[in-house]
Amino acid sequence: MGPWASEDDDRRTDDREARLRKDRLRKTKYRQEKLAELHELKTTASALELQLGQLRAARQRHPRLPSLTRPRPRLSWKVLASREQALTTAAWHTQIALRAELEETLATALRLAQQRPPPPRQMVLPSRPASGLPRHPLRRVDAIQRLLTWQVEHMTENFFAHVLPALEAPPAAWELVLDGSNLAFVETRRQGVVYGASIDVAAVLWRLWTTHSTATVLDADTVVLTAAAGPEVLWKRVFLPTLLGAPRVALVSQSVVGADTSFDASWCVIDELPRLADGAEVVSVLRSVEQAALTDLPAYAEHLVRHVAASAALDAELRRHFACLSLT
Repeated sequence: MGPWASEDDDRRTDDREARLRKDRLRKTKYRQEKLAELHELKTTASALELQLGQLRAARQRHPRLPSLTRPRPRLSWKVLASREQALTTAAWHTQIALRAELEETLATALRLAQQRPPPPRQMVLPSRPASGLPRHPLRRVDAIQRLLTWQVEHMTENFFAHVLPALEAPPAAWELVLDGSNLAFVETRRQGVVYGASIDVAAVLWRLWTTHSTATVLDADTVVLTAAAGPEVLWKRVFLPTLLGAPRVALVSQSVVGADTSFDASWCVIDELPRLADGAEVVSVLRSVEQAALTDLPAYAEHLVRHVAASAALDAELRRHFACLSLT
């Protein structure tokens, strides 16, 4: 055997001793951990025993209530289902009673509304089911034309009964000549809608206001008219007589000028803003006018977007900054 054999034996001996030392350290650490866990369990057990003794002592000092000694009733699913069914049935009967009461109240309100006479200066038209305008351009034009045609026969009497003030002159002096092909309407917020030819409506209004009123010329285009609507009430209107009697007649107010294009079928929308003045006078300003052809819907839509939306935005901005203003 050479000298290297003794070196191998020494190396194996050292490795064995190192493994034994490592095993002893691991076993010692394991025993220490188990002893620590056992000590913790003993500490917890003694604390629980102490708490149990305290609870038993408290229980002996405070006897149990009779309600806790009685056996509790056992609720089965049948009992719960029957109870829920009874509650649902009661709620259903309550809803039926409320519906019957609501229907009775609505019927009473409808009967009272039908018996109430119409307020003065409000247009009274025959009952007609409400219907919206279709989205298709051609069908929309047809629907508008049918609505206007349906209103032709009610034009004259409603115009003189609800729009024109009560004057001594006979209404025949302002007889309207209605033409279905050139039909327009004047819409006011207080007085409703009046249908007729654009030229005739403009001529009648202008003739009435200039004949039975005091005209004050402000400039070349604007006139303030003060007409007597009663023994104690004076109506003042700002009116712009642009192109009256011409083929392209337009009812315009303030800075709105007449359209250069002739409309075959057009309407004028006049917004009135009643304002209380000094004394017993009421000032009503024809603030804005809208005119559009029934056969030119894109131009009318562009007009609405350009003017109506801008006016609404301006009103909203004024309301936001000036709370004292009363706008429409």
